[in-house]
Amino acid sequence: MITFIETKLILNFIRFCKERLQKKVDSGDEDIEVKLLLSLAFEGEGRLFAGQEMLQQARLSYEKALALSEKAGDTEVRLSSLLGYLGVISAMQNETTVAQSYLERALVLARKNDLDNLSSILVNLGVLKIQSGALSEARNNCKEAFNLSHKIGDKGTEDEAVQCLDELNKFMKSMK
Repeated sequence: MITFIETKLILNFIRFCKERLQKKVDSGDEDIEVKLLLSLAFEGEGRLFAGQEMLQQARLSYEKALALSEKAGDTEVRLSSLLGYLGVISAMQNETTVAQSYLERALVLARKNDLDNLSSILVNLGVLKIQSGALSEARNNCKEAFNLSHKIGDKGTEDEAVQCLDELNKFMKSMK
């Protein structure tokens, strides 16, 4: 756990970096690396805010990171990761439709690139599908997440997929 003083120091460093990089971007600097570094600074800030449960600030930082990464032509791996974080944060803010949109975009990129976070995205999407009543889609997402995570030996995500399927079964029983 990061102490309050450490958090302040890290945040000050990130702000220092952001200010310098943002000045370059604002002055018309088209250097892709500058935009990617600024995106990384916003992502770091987002992680810090998320860790402190400052969800709105985290979401804004991740949204800025995503916009910069998209403009700079960042890798689909990183874009999928940023979209996944935005999906989780939006879900924590009870913005299910927005969360689903982010996670579905992340899922497309994760499938296309056979990414390690595919099963985690599927679990998160499955939980949201349960909440929105799309039970067949939820079952498909959670089952696929289970199969993938089991295949690669990701016990943590496998357990989350089992929980997702359990929640789905409980929800369906409560509807009878």
